[in-house]
Amino acid sequence: MAPIEVPYTIESVVVAVPAKEWKVTRDANGIITANLMDRQHGLLVSSTQLNFERGDQVNIRYHLDELHPTYVAEGKKVITVESIELEQRLIRAASQLRVEERNREALATGQKPELITQLEAEVDLARQTLDLQQKNFNRIKGLYENEAVSQAEFEQAETALNEARVNVKIAAEALQVARTGEKPESIAAANARIKALKAELEILRRKKEGYELASPISGKASYETGPGSEAFVIRDTSALTLQIPVKMRDRNLLVIGQPVRLKIRETGRLIPARLESIGPEPQLLGGELTVIVNAVPENAGTIANWSVPMRCELDLGKVTIREFLRRAVRWQ
Repeated sequence: MAPIEVPYTIESVVVAVPAKEWKVTRDANGIITANLMDRQHGLLVSSTQLNFERGDQVNIRYHLDELHPTYVAEGKKVITVESIELEQRLIRAASQLRVEERNREALATGQKPELITQLEAEVDLARQTLDLQQKNFNRIKGLYENEAVSQAEFEQAETALNEARVNVKIAAEALQVARTGEKPESIAAANARIKALKAELEILRRKKEGYELASPISGKASYETGPGSEAFVIRDTSALTLQIPVKMRDRNLLVIGQPVRLKIRETGRLIPARLESIGPEPQLLGGELTVIVNAVPENAGTIANWSVPMRCELDLGKVTIREFLRRAVRWQ
C-alpha cells in the first residue's frame, strides 16, 4: 500500500487516418453522396446527396491534373455529374420559352409574314419529329413485349413520344395565334407563361450547377470500389489522427489534452502525441467494451499513412501500485 508510482501502459492497436476525408460514393441505386468527415473529432462536417429520376442515365466525369493526378487542391472542381433527364428538361423548357416569346410577339404586333413562315416551318419540324418518335416507340414497344429491352428504355421512348406530341400542339397554337391575333388579355397570359418558364429554367440551371462538385479540402485522391458501390476519396494527409481502441476500465485515466506516448511493437518506435477526443459510444472488440481514442502526433510529417492497424503500447504515465494491480490483474 506504499505511495509508490509505477509506469502504466495499455496494449492496443493503432491506425493512422487523415484528419479530414472527403468521400463521394455512388450506390447500387444510383444515389450519389458527398460527405466531408473530420476524423480528428469524429464529426460529419457536411453532406450532399444527389437523387435522380427512375430510369435516368447518369454519367460521372472526373477532372484531375494530368501531371499530378493523385493530388487535388482545395476548391478545385473535380467531379461533373451529367443527367440525361435534366438535360432534356433544360432543352424542353428553353424550347417552350422561345415559342412563348414568339407567341407574345405575334400577339403584340399582329401578323408578320416572316414570323408566320418561321412558325410554319417549326410546325412541320415538330410533326416530323413526332412521326419519328412514333415509329421509334412502336419499335421499342414490340421489343419490350418480347422482353428484348428493359422497362426503363420503354418508358424513355414513351416519354419522348409524349413530348413530341406536346411540341406539335405548342407549335400549332403559336402559328394559329400569329394568323388570327388574340385579345389583350391573351398577352397577359403569355407573359405569365414566359415568367413561369424562366423561373423553371433558373431552377434547372441551378440544379445543374449543383451537379459540379469541388473538393472542400486539399489532399491525395484515390478511387475505391466495393460490393454494390464505388467511391472517389480525397484524404488530407498533411495532418494525421491516431485512432486507438481503449478498454472501458481504463477510460477514467484518459483526459482530453493529455500528453501520451505510443510505442509501435513491430518497430519499437516512440511517438509523442496528445489526446484530442474520446468516442462517446462504447464498442465491443474482442469480447471487451472499448472506446475509440483519437490522438494527434506531435510531428505528423514523419508518420506514414498506415492502411492497417499496428500493435502498440500506450503510455499513460504513472499510477500507484494498488491502482496498477487493480487494473492489471483480472480477479476470478
